[in-house]
Amino acid sequence: MDIVNSPKKFPSKLILFGEYVATMGAPVLAIPCHKFYGEWDQGANDNTQPLDTVIDMLKSQALDDLIDIPQFESDLLNGLAFRSSIPIGYGLGSSGALTAAIFHTYGKTRDTDADELKKTLARIESIFHGKSSGIDPLVSYLHLPIYVNDQGSVQALTQPIETTGIYLLDSLKSRSTATYVEIFQKKLINPTFASEIKKFATLTSEAIDACKKGELEKDMIAKISAFQFEFFREMIPESLTEIWKHGLDSGAFYLKLCGAGGGGVFLMWLFDKAYFKKHFAEQKLLSLD
Repeated sequence: MDIVNSPKKFPSKLILFGEYVATMGAPVLAIPCHKFYGEWDQGANDNTQPLDTVIDMLKSQALDDLIDIPQFESDLLNGLAFRSSIPIGYGLGSSGALTAAIFHTYGKTRDTDADELKKTLARIESIFHGKSSGIDPLVSYLHLPIYVNDQGSVQALTQPIETTGIYLLDSLKSRSTATYVEIFQKKLINPTFASEIKKFATLTSEAIDACKKGELEKDMIAKISAFQFEFFREMIPESLTEIWKHGLDSGAFYLKLCGAGGGGVFLMWLFDKAYFKKHFAEQKLLSLD
């Protein structure tokens, strides 16, 4: 698809389905979350990120073929800053938004193909994580849902994904993605776990297809939530296990990982808000609507 100029605000992202199984070639569906975003600002304050080290990282990775580093460095010296409401270590793509902003403003190329753009953004975001899929910055750059199929081909979806009834539950702790990816890789050594994950990958793929058509059913969400509660327990903070199980038992709501898990936010499909408030009034939910 043709890439249009992105607005000046760069949203956070949510992986609706495909966390972890994407490493096995399963599809991924990610959407922009406009509740949190980053934008350029003139003058640092409490909400701006220090960018001096970013310049050094761009230089060390020889990304001058992609980024106008001298201009970027000059603007930073003249007071440019990046103001962001995206919490770091929450699975919301804070580095992806910054990557999208840098490329949007200082990029030397303007790819018109989503697959090529994903690769370009992955190269840039790799300065933060060592390795990047490119999905996070692509969502932030395009402000569109992104679907990656089982062949790795990227499609930017122009039709919005239905998010009515989906909320974010804050675990009140940050986490490192790399830590939990390592846990997952070690668990895959177990043949039983690996076999179950293949089944889960199929379920995830079916959920994505249904979601794209606006036909995602409650039973499918329940199966995903139950699977993760059984097989991804290390990725669920202890403070959320009771809530998670309560949702499974009652059917009033279902929780699932939002990215790597371990901390940050978790996705909740809420079917009975009054029930949830009655039992978990102290928990604050953020609607995606």
